[in-house]
Amino acid sequence: MKEKKVTIMKKTILITLSLFTFCHGSIDKNHDPIAKVKKILLDKGLSHKRVTEIFESKQACAVETKAVKIISNIKNITKHRKAEKKANSQMLLKSALVRKHLKKYKSVYDKVEKDFHVNREIIAAILQKETALGSFTAYKHNSLSVYISLLKGLDPSKEKGRAKVRLERFIKFAHDNLVALISFYELRGDDVLKADLRSSYAGAVGIPQFSPMHFDMIKSPHNKEKVDLHDMPTAIYSTANLLKNRFDWKKKLKYHKIKHLDKVIKRWNRFDSGKENFVYEKNLDGISVPTFVNSCKYDKDVRYVASYVKVLKRYNFSTAYALGILQIAKASRD
Repeated sequence: MKEKKVTIMKKTILITLSLFTFCHGSIDKNHDPIAKVKKILLDKGLSHKRVTEIFESKQACAVETKAVKIISNIKNITKHRKAEKKANSQMLLKSALVRKHLKKYKSVYDKVEKDFHVNREIIAAILQKETALGSFTAYKHNSLSVYISLLKGLDPSKEKGRAKVRLERFIKFAHDNLVALISFYELRGDDVLKADLRSSYAGAVGIPQFSPMHFDMIKSPHNKEKVDLHDMPTAIYSTANLLKNRFDWKKKLKYHKIKHLDKVIKRWNRFDSGKENFVYEKNLDGISVPTFVNSCKYDKDVRYVASYVKVLKRYNFSTAYALGILQIAKASRD
């Protein structure tokens, strides 16, 4: 009986230490995965007391495992490509819903096209892809918890080659978003722990699924001081602002120039074996890849489509995602 009690006590101590380590950072301060975040926040003017409150909160101590599991497995890149293509075909069947949405928010979209020169159908297509025009609200994750969990859970030391580079990239992604998230609320006098941070498993928030590093692009069409990505007019206007003023959207798409879009996509699908890129010569991990637009540099249709794919891939780096936006936008207008 004494041996069993000792074993139980040892397990209890180990569990307690594990929870302490997760909530308070690594016991070895030199290897604390969020030490840099804390330092940046202190340098920005947050007090030690406030930083401690944030990182000892229940949100900070909640363990979000889904993002860590998905990102840790490099094979999920291929699965994501297939899922995105399938989603496009399903979304095209709902173009009537997009047209109805465009009519409902006509005044907001009128302002969008006037102020940003972004096609209303493009914005609506993005919102359809992201959250089914705001109707999908079943996100059970918390953005703050997600990014802290990624910093705690991703371990590039166990990987080699591209898998290692990829995890290091996602650690930087989590770091930058965590700093942006806390700074966005705390530096303007709001409480990040009371904010509505319902998110996807990857930490994206609101109807347009913004990463916190883009929260500074949130803008109300009615010049409201308090902005909310769960508010449709704000989601519409902010998405256009992001495309124009951060992702370098130049001018409105001319639909007659993508009348052969389906043919271009079929050619791309024949070209793409899983390692190619539509427009960028390097993937996110810095690896040079064959580029579809370069193989079709004399094709006007491909080059025109590519000029918009390039912008949309900054919203989501998936080529299938970008092409899907163009397909939905075109179908919503036809």
